[in-house]
Amino acid sequence: MSSLELIKQELIRQKQLLESKGVVVNNTTNHPSLLDITNAIDTINFDFSATTATEEDVRLGKTFYAQTHEIKTGTFDLSVVDELKNQLKCIISGQGQIEIQIPEDINYIRSYMFSVYTKYTNTLAFNKHNLTIPENILRIESYAFYACNLTGKLTIPSTCEYIGSRAFSYANMEEAEIFAPISESIPDYLFAYCSNLKKLTYHEPASYFGPYCCYLCSSLEELYLPSTLKTMASSCLGKCSALKFVMFNNVNPTSISATLCKDCPTASLLVPYQSYDAFYNATNYQQYETSMYGHGDFKQNDILPTEAEGYTITWHQTLDDAKSGLNPLLICPQDGKMFAVFTETNAT
Repeated sequence: MSSLELIKQELIRQKQLLESKGVVVNNTTNHPSLLDITNAIDTINFDFSATTATEEDVRLGKTFYAQTHEIKTGTFDLSVVDELKNQLKCIISGQGQIEIQIPEDINYIRSYMFSVYTKYTNTLAFNKHNLTIPENILRIESYAFYACNLTGKLTIPSTCEYIGSRAFSYANMEEAEIFAPISESIPDYLFAYCSNLKKLTYHEPASYFGPYCCYLCSSLEELYLPSTLKTMASSCLGKCSALKFVMFNNVNPTSISATLCKDCPTASLLVPYQSYDAFYNATNYQQYETSMYGHGDFKQNDILPTEAEGYTITWHQTLDDAKSGLNPLLICPQDGKMFAVFTETNAT
């Protein structure tokens, strides 16, 4: 069976699945939606005589539709289609599935694969509660999940080597945890406008927090940063009005601007207790003089340190206790993180 026939059969299967789910498809002419494409089987004509399209074109979404979702004719040589059939199958599945499903036989998620534009696409098209990106995925291209109905928790494993900008902008998840070694920079606009996002955790080894990465994440409360982070763009947390704290894990202070949290009036900065003095005296950190706390991990029954050069330290089991000065502790009650209030002993 030819590659073209396989693609057509997959489109027919997706159309039948949509109809069985009761999805109403409104046909358009100039700007067909992703669902319209699956419903337009008889009108899609692929020109296999030309060979101008490349694997990169497929990955960037240039073959089946452009960013405006206008239908594009394919330009594949049949042998090229055979080599790319897994990627093509994933693209088609992304267009027609009611629930996000990522095949195990591909190694990247191309641009716009699971994106949803309310203007062009039925908003029921893609949904998933908790989504763990499979370990076979090495790249997540820009806009891959843009505005998709992804709720619950997103987990990106350490096997993913690249995440493009705006990959999850406008998505609906409540939590995200990233283990991926995403080169040196946390991409710009990566989670911008994710209004339901409450908790975001980055692990190693990013060194730069890109512009507008969490812009207008109006529900974001907890942000955990990697120990390798060196710089945060001034706009990365713009209008995160619900932010309770930003937890730093690096020994040397991250470079921040004076306006980093100007739109986060309730945010506290949590820094490693061994580096509290270094953070406190670093540029732009003293604006958080009354809302900077130390944190540290201890074992049950550990005796907690009460002094540092120039400071006395009071420990608490929760950040709320630290803020209110309640329930100070000298011994760690259980394995886990403790929170410290530092008071200068040499203040005049």
